[in-house]
Amino acid sequence: MGLRINDNDVKQLFRDLNKIPPAVIKDASNFMRNATPIDKGNAQRNTRLESNGRIGARYPYAERLDTGWSKDAPKGFTKPTIDKIEDLVDEQIRKYD
Repeated sequence: MGLRINDNDVKQLFRDLNKIPPAVIKDASNFMRNATPIDKGNAQRNTRLESNGRIGARYPYAERLDTGWSKDAPKGFTKPTIDKIEDLVDEQIRKYD
């Protein structure tokens, strides 16, 4: 079990992620891992960039952490990571201006 999101906007984001440079995804993966709360470290160890280019949070309580269950990450980690991806993509676009 892991984090499951059925929201159409998030699905579209993942489709769009396939078009984003790998460096952006790597930076976003690092950001998400660092935004994941630390108790015993399991959540951070199991949040990583997967071979399919997606960022995976592969542990049973990922959804709880992402919905503010931890005081260390009251906003979760998906929304802040999406915001970070948008910032990173904006930086990439500005390079071509």
